Amino acid sequence: DLHYPLRRQRQMCIRDRTHTLCELDYLVADSRVGTYRLSAGVLRLGFSRLAAMDMRDRAKHEMNALRLKGPNSYVTVALGEQHRTEVIYLATDSSNEGVTLIVRVGSRLPLFHSAMGKAILAVTPEDRVEQIFGFARAEGEDVEQDARACYKQAVAEYEANGFCTCYGDWRSDVNGIAVPIHSLSDGRVYGMNVGGPSYHVKPKQLETVYAPKLLKVAEDLSAKE
Repeated sequence: DLHYPLRRQRQMCIRDRTHTLCELDYLVADSRVGTYRLSAGVLRLGFSRLAAMDMRDRAKHEMNALRLKGPNSYVTVALGEQHRTEVIYLATDSSNEGVTLIVRVGSRLPLFHSAMGKAILAVTPEDRVEQIFGFARAEGEDVEQDARACYKQAVAEYEANGFCTCYGDWRSDVNGIAVPIHSLSDGRVYGMNVGGPSYHVKPKQLETVYAPKLLKVAEDLSAKE
């Protein structure tokens, strides 16, 4: 077969490119079906594709209702997805108050020190979590150690409450809670949070008033897959 060397070369090229994209966290292996899917990192390659993302489109109405129908006009609601050791915002519904937490689509926050990041980690498959620890290790051994400690805390908090919290860990002036949202069709895990300025948005209100609402939204969005 005269074409065998050419086919072999193409296969090796595809394999190398796939490996590189996985290392960069632009592709994520889906062990359930033996294929790959794009990660949140592709947002860096062009935000124009964002409008086509199904989860974002389906979440917009619920996010807006969660913000407007709640008792606190200072809260902001956001949806995000993990990329390496960060979370990238996919959609936001911000407070209209003069003093508020401003978040924009495409901006990033730390995976291990944010409510949204911890909520995502808490339900991420173990093999994927180990890969994420590898990204942390590349930033330093101390970063990996901190990441593993934060992960344990996130899992314990999620198992106890069904949501994760962040009171001043990401930013000293911001409080927030978050829940994971499962995409049953492609295995993605998203995070949705409610938060705002710590002097207007208190932990007690987040946990007693907004947590049940947030849990219901996550359940509905996951069930609509």
